[in-house]
Formats: sequence, C-alpha cells, structure tokens
Amino acid sequence: MIRSLFWPRRINCLFPFPRVYRPMPKNWPRSLWRNLPARAAAVRPLPRSAAFRWIGEMNIFGHWLSLSGKSSAGGKLHRIFAYILLILFTFLGSASGAEKTLYLKDSDSFEFIRGLERDTVFITGAVFHQDVATIVADTAIWIKGEQIILIRDVFVEDTLYSLSAGRVVYDLSTNSAHASGDTVVLISRKDSILAKGINAYYNRDSSIFRMWDRPSVFLRYQDSTRRTRIDADRISVESKSNIGYADGNVIITQQGTESRSGRAILYVDDEIVLLLEDPELERGKSKIKGDTLVLYAEESKLQRIQVTGNATGNFKEPAKKDSTVFDIIDVAAAEIDFRFDDGELNNVLASGQAYSFYFPGTTDSSEIVKNNVSGDTLRLFMSEGELSIVEVIGGAEGEYLTGKFQTKDTVKTFVEDTVIYVSDSIKYALTDSTITLNGNAAVRNKTVSLTAHKINYNTSRELVTAYDDSVKVDTIFRYLPVVLKDGSEEIIGSYLEYSMDTEKGMLRKTKSEYETAYYRGEKLFREKRDVYFVDDGCYTTCDQEEPHFHFQSKHMKMIQNDKIVARPVIFYIEKLPVFAIPYYVFPTKSGRHSGFLPFSIGNYERGDGYIHNVGYYWAASEYWDILWALDYTENLGFRYRSQFNYNIRYKLSGYISGSYVNQSTYSGYSEFKSKRWDIAFNHSHTISPTFSIKANGQFLSDKSYYTDYSTNLDDRTNRVISSKASILKKFGNASLSAQFTHDDYLDDDKRIDWLPRAGFSFPNRPIFRSSSTDADGNKETKWYSGFTFGYRADLNNYNARTTDTTGFKSRREYITMHHRPSLGIQGIKLFSYLSLTPSFSYQETWYKVFETDQSMEAGIDASEFYRRAAYSASLTATTDLYGMLEPNIFGLQALRHVLTPRVTFSWAPEITQNDNLKSYTGVGAGGSKQRTMSFGLNNVFQTKIKSGEESKKYDLFYINGSASYNFEAEGKKWSNLTTSFGSTMLQKFNMYLSGSMVHDLYKPGTEELQWWSPFLQSFSISTRFNTGGIFNEIEDYRQGDSSVTGRKKGAQKWSLSVNHSYSESGRGESFSKRHQINYSLKVALTPTLDFSFSQSYDIANDKSINKSLQIHKNLHCWEASFGWVPQGSNKGYWFKINIISIPEIKYEERESGIITPFD
Repeated sequence: MIRSLFWPRRINCLFPFPRVYRPMPKNWPRSLWRNLPARAAAVRPLPRSAAFRWIGEMNIFGHWLSLSGKSSAGGKLHRIFAYILLILFTFLGSASGAEKTLYLKDSDSFEFIRGLERDTVFITGAVFHQDVATIVADTAIWIKGEQIILIRDVFVEDTLYSLSAGRVVYDLSTNSAHASGDTVVLISRKDSILAKGINAYYNRDSSIFRMWDRPSVFLRYQDSTRRTRIDADRISVESKSNIGYADGNVIITQQGTESRSGRAILYVDDEIVLLLEDPELERGKSKIKGDTLVLYAEESKLQRIQVTGNATGNFKEPAKKDSTVFDIIDVAAAEIDFRFDDGELNNVLASGQAYSFYFPGTTDSSEIVKNNVSGDTLRLFMSEGELSIVEVIGGAEGEYLTGKFQTKDTVKTFVEDTVIYVSDSIKYALTDSTITLNGNAAVRNKTVSLTAHKINYNTSRELVTAYDDSVKVDTIFRYLPVVLKDGSEEIIGSYLEYSMDTEKGMLRKTKSEYETAYYRGEKLFREKRDVYFVDDGCYTTCDQEEPHFHFQSKHMKMIQNDKIVARPVIFYIEKLPVFAIPYYVFPTKSGRHSGFLPFSIGNYERGDGYIHNVGYYWAASEYWDILWALDYTENLGFRYRSQFNYNIRYKLSGYISGSYVNQSTYSGYSEFKSKRWDIAFNHSHTISPTFSIKANGQFLSDKSYYTDYSTNLDDRTNRVISSKASILKKFGNASLSAQFTHDDYLDDDKRIDWLPRAGFSFPNRPIFRSSSTDADGNKETKWYSGFTFGYRADLNNYNARTTDTTGFKSRREYITMHHRPSLGIQGIKLFSYLSLTPSFSYQETWYKVFETDQSMEAGIDASEFYRRAAYSASLTATTDLYGMLEPNIFGLQALRHVLTPRVTFSWAPEITQNDNLKSYTGVGAGGSKQRTMSFGLNNVFQTKIKSGEESKKYDLFYINGSASYNFEAEGKKWSNLTTSFGSTMLQKFNMYLSGSMVHDLYKPGTEELQWWSPFLQSFSISTRFNTGGIFNEIEDYRQGDSSVTGRKKGAQKWSLSVNHSYSESGRGESFSKRHQINYSLKVALTPTLDFSFSQSYDIANDKSINKSLQIHKNLHCWEASFGWVPQGSNKGYWFKINIISIPEIKYEERESGIITPFD
C-alpha cells in the first residue's frame, strides 16, 4: 500500500531535467526501505533552496586527503593509493561539508523521499561537475547521515585522475568507502599509476587503503618500456606511515624482471621493498631465490637486492652478443648481495659457504664444460651486462671439467678431463679465460699436480704459469716453491710455464726426486710427455743439500721411467772432480729394464787379474729380453755369454743361455787353441689346466768346462749333466705323466737315457657306496664301506752306455711295466680301545730285455717276455694309554703321560720267479719268505699350566722305541732296538733338543740275548740355540737441511746362532766319533756398521773347519764391505766400496781362489 501511494507521485526538480517515473530499484539497500514512512504520507516537491543545501554538502577536498608524496618509485606507489582515494571519494566526501560546491549537471530523474528517521535522495543518470572534475553514475543514492551510494557505471575523472567501478559505497558513520564491480580502475595520469581490481576500500580515520580479490597496480603504465606491475591477492597501504603491503602470490613485473613471493612490504619513504615467503626474482632467463629478498631503490632506480637465508642465484646470459648460446652461472650462499649501477647489475657478493657453478656456453652439443668454485666469500663483477670476473676468498677451491661424448664402435662414452684447484683466493677473469690462484695454490689433473704460491691457468690457451714466493707466517718466512708432481715423480722449481695442450713446459731452478735419485738443473724443458731436457743438470742419489757425490752435466735428457742421458759428465766426490767421460746413461726404470750390466774387477789369489760381466741387458718387451756379456781373465782370454728369456704369463716361460770361449794355452813355445762352450735351456708350457709340458737341458763341450769357468758352487760340484722333457695330463682324479731323460756322467764316461719313464695313477676310491639312511636321515656306514681300490702303473724304457778305460762300450737296454693295484681296508675297533688295521698288497712286473753284451752276460734270453708277481699282507694293532697326575701347585695343574704301543705282523711268501730279471733291471717286488712281528712304543709327556685366567698345554719331551722279530731268520731273530727322543720344552728360549740311540739286544759275537743290558751301537744328540735382541740404545744425530740438529733414537741389534752335534757309532776298530759346533754372530756395532763372524769347529779333532769374517759400513749414500776367509778353497780376502744406488761405480780389491766368489 505504501509503495502504491508513494511511487506514482511526481517530484518536481528545480533542475532542467525531464520528468520521469522510475520504479524502486530492486537492488536498493535495506536501509533505504527502513527510511520510508510507516504509513502513507504526502510527498511534496523539494524546495529549490533545500536541493542546493544538499548539493552544497558535497565537498570535493577534505583535509584527510592532503598529499605529500615524493617523486621516487616508492613515493609514487604511495601517491597512487592516495590519489585513488581522492578520486574515489571526491563525490562522496562532499556530503560532510563543502568547501567547494559540486553541481548536478544532468540526470534522468531526481527523487526525494522523506523517511521517519532518514531522508533519501535517489538520482538516476547522474552527471556531477566541479571545476574540471566530472562524476558519472547510473544511479546515485544519498541516505542522509548514513551512506552515499553510486551504482552502475560509476566514473570519476578530472585532468589528473580517474576512477571507474560498478558500485561505490561511502559509510558516513565510519568514514570509509568501498568500490566494487567487475572491474574497478583507478588512474593517476600525473604519476602514471593505474590500479585495477574488483574491490577497493579506504578508511578516512585510519588512513588505510585496501584492494583484494587479486588486484593489479601499474606504475609508469603509460610507458611500456618502464612499466611496473604489481599483482597480489590483497594490497593495502597505511597512509600515515607510508607503508604498503601485498599478500598472497605477489607478482611484481618490471622491464623483463618478475618477482614472486607470498608477501611484499613497501617502505615508501625509504624506497625499500621486502619480499617474504619463498620469494624469487626472474630477469630474462636468470632467477634469484632465498628466504628473504630486499630491494633498495633511489630516485626510482634499483640500487641493491639483498637475499638472505638459503640464497641462490641462477644466471643465464648469452655467451656472446646476438648469440643463441648461453653461459649459465649458479650461485649459492647463506647471503647474496646484488649491487646495481644506473639500473644495471654491477656486482654480486655471496658470503657464508658460497658456491658458484659456471657452465660456459658451447656450440658443440656433445661437449660439456663446467667450472665450479666454493669458498667463504664469492664476488661476481659485471661489465657491459656480462659477467667479467669471479673472485673467491677464504678456503677457495674449485673444479674445472671439460668432457665430450665420443662414439666408438657404436658405443657412446663420455670422456672427461677434470682440473681441481685450491688456494687462499681464486680469481676467474672471463674476459681472457684466466683462473688466478693466490696463496697456497694447488692444481691437480689426473696424476699430475702443481703447488705454488701463485698459479695462473688460461683455460682457452690451456697454459699454466706458476710462481714461488716467501710468505710470512707469524714471525717466520716460509718458502713456497713451485712443485710439479706426475705420479711418483716430483720436480721443484721457482717458475713454471706449462701447456696442457702440447704437454710441453719449462721450469727454472729445478730440483726433482725420482725413487732414490735427485736431479737439479738451472732450467728444465718438457719436450713431450716422457722426455725432459735439463740445462746445467746435476744427478745424485744422496739426499743431502750438499751431496757427498754427484754427476754434473751441461746437457741432460731425461726419459721418464727409463734413463738419463748426459753429456759430458763429470763425477764429483763432495766438490772434488774425480773423472770425466764424454757421456753416460743413468738407468732410472724400476724393476725390469734395459741397461748396462754392473761389471766387476779383481785379482785371483794366483795373481791373474780379471774384469767380468761387461755387457748390456735389453728388455725388448714384456714378453722377452736378452743379455750379452763379456768376461776377460788374464792367461785365459775372453769368454762370451748370452741368455734369452721369454715369458707369457700363465702360458709359457723359459730361457736359452750359452757361453763360448776361444781358449789359447801354451806349452813351451807352442800355442794350443781350443773352442769351449756350454748351452742350457729351460721351458715350461701350460697348454690347459689339465695338460702341461716342461723341458730343460745342459750341453757342454768338455767335462771340465764348469770346473774352469763357473763361479756357481752347484755347477762346479755337479758331475751329472741332465736334460729332460716331461708331460703331465690329468683325467679327473687320475693322471698320466711321462719323462724323457738324458744323463751324462762326466767322471765315469757314462750315459743313461730314459725314453720314457712314464706313470699312470688312480688314487684309492671306495669300492662300495652305502646309500642307506637311519631314522634321522643320516647315512649309515656298513662294514664293507671301508674297502677302497687304487691303481698305479710305471713304465721304464732304459738305455745305458758305459765306456771303460780300453774304449769298450758296454750297453744295457730293457723295458719294464710295474703294476701296483692297492686294496685298502678300514681299521676295525675292538672293545673301544684296540684298533686293528689289516692290509694286503699285490704287485706284478712285466719285462722286455733287448739283446746286448750285458744281457748275454746275465744269461737272459732277449726273445722272451717275462713277468713276476708278488703279494703280502699285514695286520697292525694299536691303542692309547693315559696316566694323569694333578698336583695343582705353583700354577702346575696337571702332568700327563700318553703311552701308545703298536704291534704289526707282516707276511710275504717266497717269490723266486725271474729273480735274474729283477736283479738285472732293479724293478720288481718279492723275494725271500717273510714273517715278522714289529713292536713300537711311543711316549709323550705333557703338562698343563695355568696362565692368568687361561690354561695352556705344553709337550715336555718324547721317547719312542721300536724293534722287530723275524720268524724266518736263522740265528738272531731280534732286530736292533732303535730309540729316538727330543724336547721342545725350551722352545720359548729358542732352544731345541733331539737325539737317537741304536742298541744291539745280543751279546757281542754271540746269539745270546741281553734284555737288561743291551749293547749301544750308536748314539747321536744335537742341540740348536738362537738368540738376539737390542744391544743398547744410542743417539743418532743427523744434520738436516737447516742448522737445527735433530736427535733420533736407534737400537743396535745382534743375533747369535749355535748348533751343536755329537755322535758315536761302531765298536773296536770301527768306532768313530763326531763332535762339532757351528756358530755365527752378527752385531750392529753402530747404526751404520755391521760385523758378522761364523765358524765351524771340530771338537773331536780339535781343529777349525772353516771360518769367515765380514764387515759392512754404511756411509750414507756409499757403502764399504770387507770380507776375509782365512782357510779352505775360498781362502782370500776382498774389499769393495761403492755407491749404494749405483753399484757399478765402485772400487774393489780382492784375492780369491776362484772367480768372484763373493759377487
């Protein structure tokens, strides 16, 4: 009813607007309905003066909107919020009291509704104007004292500012305004700021401005090249403090730079932006991240970016201008500080465990280059927008890696080369690709390392330069030389130039050590990987700063792991030149290598001089080598020697050696020449794991060759020269072997051939296998399971020839085949104490004898085939008996006596078949009938001693005895009683005792038994004692490189070995006694002086058998030796002094009975 009474009424407007009737909008606020009268009332036209009074309340400028912004970027951001408020509330603010009047320029309708509590003005199609400002809205509503509402198509504009929104509500009670709509746009053309969103709020009292629902703010929006955009879920500004806040997925974009964070805080007056909650900043292809990002600006220009907490930076810049290839740099640290100059990045400071990972751009996709560095502090410097210098300070270390994918035989592999470098500080200049390491610098590439005070490495030229220097540490200067190491080799110098591309270089004032040798030189040049040239070089094995000896040479050529060729060479002892030679070759290769042989010079006791072992050894390859040598002896002439060695690991090995002498002897005025020689060989060939072949042999020109020329004692005493070849083939557990042997007896003029001597063997195996099991699943052993069978056969093809003094040659030839099957029977246990072990043996031999003078003399028909068979059996019974005594005093817990009696009965029938064949060949079993009973008794005495918490067992001594009874013997049926004894109870003191006795049970010359007083036939006892230790402690003074004397404790060692033996045998005229003592003493009189003496003394004959004395003195890098043998075939003396590492350089004097007995 109220609606019907009120709405048709017309309201006369004093403005020249057409009269219209408009229904009440459906979206009017509820407060407007509350202001309508409770009952129908007359609506009168609004007086003209009242309308102007209402319009006069609209004030475009309030004191709360005064501005004080700055021209900086931060100030403009503050001003845009203030201007937005100004524009937004120009119309709304007029309701509070006008200072300037706002005029209603145009409207579709104007209605005034008087309410019981509040009056309401409703205007449609409103256009307001004040000076240069215009406000347009589809609908304007004023609820007096409560709200002013602009609805639909709200637009506010003057010459500097503009606002557009779908709806604006101003709450007069709270002095706050809210603009909303599909798009709310606020623009300040004066400051080039634009804000856009769907909600905006301002509170006049608190001076707080907010936008939410993902607003956007644009700074310098009219300049697309300098435009800054801020996007966030919420944006707010505190006008009083000039601080702005952006929350929720904050994105700030400017000139290709975009930052993202959970929150951003803008300090307008200070021009600082703080980014929090996982902030990151991207510029082009580069990115900065950290826990916190702080941006500093000055006069709208970015000056600094500070990243704290897990700071990282990823920079991707073109390798060259207008290049599609990019350099990538990753920086990580606790804090990173970016500095800008005129808006461009100038330098970067990373501190707190800083890391830099640099990946230079390459045009080859198969190539990878990386340069990673780390340290306490990292600085990056930019030049013209490009990275120019990287500095690392404090504990700097880095890794430069180059690699490339290579395809070989369709297999793709990655081949890399890594250079690792460390120093106090590192500087990497990208402009000239130079890495500078300063202070305790070190570089390592594979097996090569370089240390120096300062190192420069030009990566593009692959050139390394290094410098030495003296660095003050506390109050002492420490010298840091240039040290180049390659594997185990080390070269020291003062300055280095080295090309890693050509592997050539130069080092000044060098000093190098290789194994036990030292090299010095003024300049060292590396021609290629293993070849060096040295000017003014010095070579020595003495480690003293002023060496006891050295070789000086103007020019040296060093071939790594091979040799040093020097020319000319002057040998110095201390500073005294001793001799000079045109050139010399120093071998430096360890292990097997080519080189000249160490020769020896001396004199025989008879006065003849000699020089031996002059020659060369050539290690041609890892599979073979050869030696040539020459010996010269006065009155005997030259002897030429050679030996060829070969070896293929796990396959074959061997050697062939020989010597040749063109000997001249004189008898009166006549000269007699003879050609003498020897040849030896050895060969071993493994064809497969089951098949192998071996062969060796010796051949001589005459039987006295070794006696005249060999210095080897075994060769001189060996009078049988053997040559043999053997094969071995395995077939599982069985094996077949054959040996072809040729023996020459030098003294008897006899030759024996075995062609071949072969054998086949099959070890004992069980005949029956038990497969039954008991209830628990265990195999049951039957009584017949202990039967085993084995077989062995031996073939001998024998051929012997002997020449007697008349020249007659006697021969013997035959073939034998000896069969030995074996049957084993497992022992039987009776009554749990007695063990019975039966055995049975059968042997059969086949004979084939060839007709010779010896076979005819033996009466053997060579046309027949012969055989002989023999068999035997035995039964052994044994048991163990124990006696125990437990005194438990003084740690002795128990004494035990173990008694082991043994009885064996053996039987064999008489075998007479083909006895002459057995005697002729020495092959065959059986003979006379045998029935014997053997008795044995073993005694072991043991003790158990408590040591701490443990008990230990010891064997004190043993006594064993044995004898036998022959039932078939005529006369004396009992054999001798043999007793052996020994003790190891003094083993702790390195003393050992053993002995034996043989007793005749019969009275001498009779067959009368003497059980209680047998006759002692022989007796022997021997003892052995070894001891040694520290003689005393000494002080070892050594002079170091400086004047400070070091003191080192050492120990003199000594050792003593004594062997004593005594034996008797026989009776009457056949009685003999032997009593001898041998001892040797070695004493280290000083750490460098050793003394040794050995002697064998015959106590029974009161004479010395042999004795020798040797003294050895270590003279740092020299050594001196003296030896004396006062008697025997080796009687003589010798003295030698030589360089330890180069034994070829020596002085030697000797007189000896044979050639070089001590070499």
